[in-house]
Amino acid sequence: MALTGAFIDKRQNPNQPFTGEEVYREVTACVEAGATWIHFHVRDAEGGNIGEIEEYRKIVQPIRDRYGDKVLLDGCAAFGKNSKDVCAPVTKGLFETGVVNPVCTFAGSY
Repeated sequence: MALTGAFIDKRQNPNQPFTGEEVYREVTACVEAGATWIHFHVRDAEGGNIGEIEEYRKIVQPIRDRYGDKVLLDGCAAFGKNSKDVCAPVTKGLFETGVVNPVCTFAGSY
């Protein structure tokens, strides 16, 4: 289940989960409905995709506390200043897997 579009904002889809609380609420709804694999992104205040490990942790830790290993989590590990930053959600144990984007996708604001 992919919860968040990479370049979709509230103007395009008012139901788009945006904040950590919204993403967490949608993750739990999906898991309760039977989903076992969830893909999501975290966002900055303007809605842009970010790879802030602590923002991911705010969402992932309560999910782990509630569901343990009954759900596989991943996200777009494509943000950061170097490959160590990019891989951090996986290497820090937040995601079991991460999407690798071998294309240039950063074209400024959307």
